[in-house]
Amino acid sequence: MVLLAASCGRESEVVPTPVVHDEIRFNVEDFSDDSRASLVENATSAIFRDKSFRVYAEHTPEGGTPQDVFNDVYVSYDGILTGWNYPAPYKEWADDGDYVFRAFWPSSTMVEGTATTSSLVLQYSTAVNNDDMMVAYYACPTRNPDSYGRSRYVALRFYHTLSAVRVAFKIGEQAQADYKVKEVYFTSVYRIGSLQYTQTENKAIDLSYWTGMLRAENDEFSTDKVRRWVDGDEGVSGDVPHTTDDSMPQYLYLPWQFMIPQSLEVGYGELKPGVHVVVEATLGGETTTESKELTLPLPEGLKSWEPGKRYTYTISLQPNMFDISVQTIPWDEVDAVVPDIIF
Repeated sequence: MVLLAASCGRESEVVPTPVVHDEIRFNVEDFSDDSRASLVENATSAIFRDKSFRVYAEHTPEGGTPQDVFNDVYVSYDGILTGWNYPAPYKEWADDGDYVFRAFWPSSTMVEGTATTSSLVLQYSTAVNNDDMMVAYYACPTRNPDSYGRSRYVALRFYHTLSAVRVAFKIGEQAQADYKVKEVYFTSVYRIGSLQYTQTENKAIDLSYWTGMLRAENDEFSTDKVRRWVDGDEGVSGDVPHTTDDSMPQYLYLPWQFMIPQSLEVGYGELKPGVHVVVEATLGGETTTESKELTLPLPEGLKSWEPGKRYTYTISLQPNMFDISVQTIPWDEVDAVVPDIIF
């Protein structure tokens, strides 16, 4: 998750250049110095700061009705001295009442219909989007000045809405060949989804907010190859390393892929979600290679991909057989030790 601040919760650890006390301003609270691959892990990473977010907010005066304060306003990071800013004129805090903020990152995310502070519907397509996608909600009273008369910062906590999935390969104990992974993609999973973000609590979302809209099928008439990777993509070679020490197995990890959170259970007659692989094997001393192409169904013990979780599917390469197992780690528990679940 990512913490942001807009002006009414707690004071930011990093205070930007002095501003007029009643202006509603945004800033980032740094909570971690850990950044891994292309996954957004903290609010100060370049991946997060390089893209703006969009914010909606409304103010309800005492005894009154809600009034728009921000309506689809872009907030961008302008550097360490000025922090996060939006186009002038700046909004000012009211003297009484309550505020509600709702935001999403990155700003390039597609919005369905008319977005408001109370209702926000976002669409994500694996064929178009390759970014993380996060949302935030915060409700607070009007400005709460500190001892210097400055408005404090509202803590907007951004939560991951997608699932992150990757495939790893290892060579089994009985395998004597050299293996190269040539192609990998997912089959029979949703490639377009709709997130109806109507939550009114400052916490992570669950699967119920997502609706799958278009499923990629792995039949002969379909050209959909969800999150297709081929040897060399993103600078990753398909060569699978050999393990020389059984206590420290070696893996080929393919890049993380953002996926639509979804149930992995299917109805009668529907194709099961799977991962399609093409692997070349070269026996020791041989100059010719043998290619194997097959679709492995995802392990049935894992019922769904949940928002904010990361899943690693490990494929063990053995003579005449492929085994697949899965590991699940919450996005923000990057150091958690979770044993492989073998199915």
